[in-house]
Amino acid sequence: AGHIPPGVVELVDARAVTRGIPNLAQMRSILHAIGGPPEKRAVVVNSNVQYSAGRIAEALSPHSVRVFRDEPSALDWLFEDRPVTTRTNGRR
Repeated sequence: AGHIPPGVVELVDARAVTRGIPNLAQMRSILHAIGGPPEKRAVVVNSNVQYSAGRIAEALSPHSVRVFRDEPSALDWLFEDRPVTTRTNGRR
């Protein structure tokens, strides 16, 4: 396993996932498996079922995981505490 420096954030685009929505026990296992870093993880979803599963993840890891229905809102949350000069991808 490599070292992930503090402050790393992650955007997960799950909009193409069409099946295999995890139950509560599976969600706990997934969150445990992906572990501590990154500091924040935003998950972008399309369906109500995905959104509900994401809300379970939020409840299990309220400070590091958040679910969104659109990418711009997810990116805003991921980078809300950072100065504009540290943002990448030409977005800010």
